[in-house]
Amino acid sequence: MAYCFIFGQLINAVGQFAASRFVADELYAGRADRLLPALIGWLKLQLTLALIAAGVYWLIFSP
Repeated sequence: MAYCFIFGQLINAVGQFAASRFVADELYAGRADRLLPALIGWLKLQLTLALIAAGVYWLIFSP
């Protein structure tokens, strides 16, 4: 269970600062219509990284 938490934190923390900065800049510039496509792209990236991490974990620790 600890590995799930650790990898989840690593995947999310990497882009959290950049994502929050992007949201703040776009809202300040009045371009809120660009937020949803960026969110969808970020979620796709996170899902891909999580699947890769799960696959590596499964290959190493499966009996």
